Amino acid sequence: MLNKAIAAVEDENDALAGVLKNNIDFNAVKGKTKIPDQKWKDLLDHFNQPQFVLVNDNFEFPDLLGAAYEYLIKYFADSAGKKGGEFYTPAEVVRLLVQLTKPEAGNEIYDPTAGSGALDDLARRRVKIALLDDLNDPFELVSLELSDQTMRRTCQLFMRKMAQRFGVICFSKQWNNPVLWSHYAEKHKGVCLGFDVPDNCLLKVRYTGARLPNKIKADLEQGGLDDRDMREILTTKFKDWAYENEMRVFLRLEERETETGLYFKDFSGDLALREIILGPRCVIKKSAITETVGSEGREMQVIKARLAFNTFRVVRNKAS
Repeated sequence: MLNKAIAAVEDENDALAGVLKNNIDFNAVKGKTKIPDQKWKDLLDHFNQPQFVLVNDNFEFPDLLGAAYEYLIKYFADSAGKKGGEFYTPAEVVRLLVQLTKPEAGNEIYDPTAGSGALDDLARRRVKIALLDDLNDPFELVSLELSDQTMRRTCQLFMRKMAQRFGVICFSKQWNNPVLWSHYAEKHKGVCLGFDVPDNCLLKVRYTGARLPNKIKADLEQGGLDDRDMREILTTKFKDWAYENEMRVFLRLEERETETGLYFKDFSGDLALREIILGPRCVIKKSAITETVGSEGREMQVIKARLAFNTFRVVRNKAS
């Protein structure tokens, strides 16, 4: 009965393809268990209680499931060796992301957004952190060539854990591309915010026509990913996205705003607002921007943009 049940679960979930049916057999006898059957029954009965719900409020500490998952996958990787077929490289992820938060001299980068959203961000001095599983590119973090079934499962696990713990702020190195304004700034009615961000907080996106080769699988089998592998996974996108000229900052998800359910990063020394560009069709007045930013606006430049007369670019309107 249990074998049929897990087979049905796998059949209804593509992400579990090849995981359950041929790997778990409840009828198999492989020695005497160390845990009495009554203990297993008590455990199942406990989780089957109607009032028991797997939420943080019922746990000893938040993200208990995540901690248990990491412990089990680490134990599996250590005991199974390089052929274990699982994936455990949190140290590489954490090391790289920690390196990216050490401030140094930086670049000016741009975040196009809707006008109403920009005013709210300016008033609260913050910018929204995007969730990894809510980005508009479905290939985010799965840029590897995935014909191998084990690699597909590995990437699914990696993406799931990254999305639970990290978000990203996506910037552009430029603000004069009209396609950016069309896609991200309310069809030129929005606003673009220019920030100074330390160089080594930023990851530059690499654009390519081919998926990353499976050399990364060999690295996994030999003990884990190095920083170069991680950077490739975090920053590789299809070549048709190249118009974005993207730079990105990964951040740990901490406190979700109760009102909106979203995450935000406050303006700070390593996210310093320097420039505010009003789109060609933006109806927000410079005076409204000045009033919103208050006395801190003295350090910022407010620009009204227009469409260029001789090229397909968005440029500064010097007459405004």
